[in-house]
Amino acid sequence: MNASELTHCLRCAAACRLGTPDPTKRAIVQASAAGFCANCMITRFFLSIEGLRNLIEGTPARPGLGPEIFLNAPWRETVLRPVMRGVLAHTQMPEGSINWIEVVGNWGLPWPHGQEPKADS
Repeated sequence: MNASELTHCLRCAAACRLGTPDPTKRAIVQASAAGFCANCMITRFFLSIEGLRNLIEGTPARPGLGPEIFLNAPWRETVLRPVMRGVLAHTQMPEGSINWIEVVGNWGLPWPHGQEPKADS
């Protein structure tokens, strides 16, 4: 891999490979076109779906489970893995490219101005 294939995530600064426009190629750890690493893109995905965001972060009427739920192995295997398998099938990220410890640890990091994930309505 040469230096031109490397970039850093705009949110967490993790080093990652640039994504490729060729859908038949799969980068191990790829930056999205928006400039985010795989872990930050998964966080963005969860935050962009109102029901998932409310489940994790809570609402004024109900506390959330917190991002630590991703570290709960039984929940991750029975609930999350089938969902993520379907989601990741439409990306260049292999299933094993998500580091759930990093997702949880970086959950509260700010997003670059104007790139905050918006929950659907």
